[in-house]
Amino acid sequence: MNQTTSAFLRITVAAAGLFTLLACTSAPPAPTHALQAAETAITTADQAGVSDYAESDMNRARTTLAAARQAVQDKDMVLAKQLAEQSQIHVELASAKAEMIKAGKINAEMQKARAETSAAQRQSAEYRQQTRNLNASSTERGLVLARDQVLFTTGKSDLWSSATGNLDKLTTFLKKYPEHTVLIEGHTDTTGSASFNLGLSQRRADSVKTYLMNQGINTNRISTSGKGQVSPIASNQTTQGRQLNRRVEIIISDNVKQSATR
Repeated sequence: MNQTTSAFLRITVAAAGLFTLLACTSAPPAPTHALQAAETAITTADQAGVSDYAESDMNRARTTLAAARQAVQDKDMVLAKQLAEQSQIHVELASAKAEMIKAGKINAEMQKARAETSAAQRQSAEYRQQTRNLNASSTERGLVLARDQVLFTTGKSDLWSSATGNLDKLTTFLKKYPEHTVLIEGHTDTTGSASFNLGLSQRRADSVKTYLMNQGINTNRISTSGKGQVSPIASNQTTQGRQLNRRVEIIISDNVKQSATR
């Protein structure tokens, strides 16, 4: 039997007792015990905070107890006992209502917690799907887009048309997680002088930054750095290797992970 059902039964029994008591006219013994029991019941209920949930019933219990005391003063012991017992029944009604309300609140809180957990799981799953769409891998530096996604012609900083699709996916990701930033690092092969390649790598990084800005990404969220020819990922002795080295690397800040767990 759950708390709500138990409380409902208590209300029903208490109400039945109240009506029975009102119909009873037999002369009871001295009301001292009944008065003390009513006083104790009210004190216990007050300490339990029952008035926070069933204030009107508790007020009736206090009023009825006061009337019982007055009946004692008036030497009407029959009425005094009846009123004292009525006061106890009002306390029982109040306590049962309080339990029902508390049980309802606990159930609501549990439902809210389950909903929040479910929402967090959906957000986490959506985030993982977004990173898969980006073809990004997790590293100590953050999420790094696949290195062959944004490549360039020898000596040029113009984006290949094949790169825009990947950058559009990145744009979608950054718009969905607007608090996150990116670092764009430009790289070159060894064709040309080191100083030329350093400047070229910076222009390549800036080219990607410009594209993202044109798609609506705030410039404050984008950092660029030209690395020149010093960080190859393939041999510069082959055509394919040099092509892979003419690239930008895009690193998404680690705080992206934090948003997925909110």
